[in-house]
Amino acid sequence: MGIETAPPVNGDFVTEGTFLAMPPCFPGVSLPPPADETRLRRLFQSVSGRDVFAATRGPVPHLLQFRPKGTHGYALDLGAPAGASEITALLSRASTCREIVYLACSGRGGASIHRCLTATMGQGIQEWYVDCAPYEKMLDLPVEVIEGMVGVGERIFAWGGGTGFFLTTRENGLVLEKSLQLPGILAAMEADGGTRLLSNEWKAFPLLWDSLDIGSPEKLPIHEPSPQALRLFPGGFVYADSEGRIFEWRSGALRERGRIPLLPVHAFCRLPDGRIFGSAGPEIAHWYLIGAEEERGWARDLGVPVSTLTARRYGLQFADLLEGNDGEILAAEDDRNGHLWIYFPPLNNK
Repeated sequence: MGIETAPPVNGDFVTEGTFLAMPPCFPGVSLPPPADETRLRRLFQSVSGRDVFAATRGPVPHLLQFRPKGTHGYALDLGAPAGASEITALLSRASTCREIVYLACSGRGGASIHRCLTATMGQGIQEWYVDCAPYEKMLDLPVEVIEGMVGVGERIFAWGGGTGFFLTTRENGLVLEKSLQLPGILAAMEADGGTRLLSNEWKAFPLLWDSLDIGSPEKLPIHEPSPQALRLFPGGFVYADSEGRIFEWRSGALRERGRIPLLPVHAFCRLPDGRIFGSAGPEIAHWYLIGAEEERGWARDLGVPVSTLTARRYGLQFADLLEGNDGEILAAEDDRNGHLWIYFPPLNNK
């Protein structure tokens, strides 16, 4: 990379862009979940793009529905299905009226999948109302944890515990069509017009939806046994190895993009212009920027996230980052008083 020593970590607060920390409630109208139940774990984009869902971890899990834009700017606590100890995966699907959310949950009896309609969140702050639908249990699956779900048409593919499940949606629920043994799966990505499963052996397995099968894997030239963080983007993915080096897989080639000197790396997000923003650090997070592909080298330390638009709040640990529809980055704060953070990066004028 041409640099032998990491630059000093001396940022005090983020020097580029703006942060906004949103509490998981409607301030002045509703209260957030109790402390230790708002540790945001995963972020999911709704199929319409209007809402962001966040699954929390803690003594009692919660599903939060955020609508940060327009005249809304608040969050709803949708709770969790009865008996669930953790929400591990989520899939949003379109329907004739409201979107349908499928949740994979863990509990004493193992893994199960539930569904509900997304909440109706009114038309603005002066007409604020909430119409929440109850959870409906679809089926139990013979594994402890469902790690992820992906869907095409009427089918859903769920995986966990070394097993994959082909499910078909019906008006009255889900039907298990086929299960098969699989190696450890990290994520599902869209590439070359199809869906592929990325395994922890760095193999890409194509999903053959029509035949309910898995195609022959493509071995990727990657040797990292356990990435610190992994983020998919259209046509590829980026990941951090154990030393904080950031690699990008795109167009069938692996490229080293830079290195974050402060460990561990929590999560990162790649924007369409090629910039990569990430969160790292053992205690209070630092925000990092890796520039466009031609700007190879160490990641630039932008400092500690701080929001001052409502009350002053520092960002601690972030478990997940997600690109928004308008170029913003959404961040899930894994803290006993966790907030949904929105980062507005500066324009890339290069």
